[in-house]
Amino acid sequence: MINRIADDIKQAMRSKDKARLLVLRSLKTDLMNRKIEKRAELSDEEALEVVRKAAKSREQAAELYDKGERPQLAATERAEIEILRDYLPQALSEQELRELVQAAVTETGASGMQDMGAVMSLVMERSEGRADGKSASGIVRSILMSK
Repeated sequence: MINRIADDIKQAMRSKDKARLLVLRSLKTDLMNRKIEKRAELSDEEALEVVRKAAKSREQAAELYDKGERPQLAATERAEIEILRDYLPQALSEQELRELVQAAVTETGASGMQDMGAVMSLVMERSEGRADGKSASGIVRSILMSK
């Protein structure tokens, strides 16, 4: 992944895409910092986790900008998220996520909200990073409350 990002940085420089270049340089810095922390090369899964973290922080920033009535800054953050999504696996659709949650509820034998932690743990493990925790939590909550 690091090599792909380096190649994409070069391409962004050639095409003079300043927004993409800024995001990719930031991402490369995050990856290099994580590599230094670990004191070893990053696996693909670890690199994906860094990208997810960068996207999540931008999503939180966009929400804060929306609350602060700063729509231009929120739009900038969301544009950066779209660039980062090129490096993430395709997210599960709501229907796929709902099916995954239903299977996890059945497998864990969950009968109410007290079992939410066990169900969420299984859902997040099985989704392999393709599900947003917030939307998964909402679906788990709605299914468990109907029991």
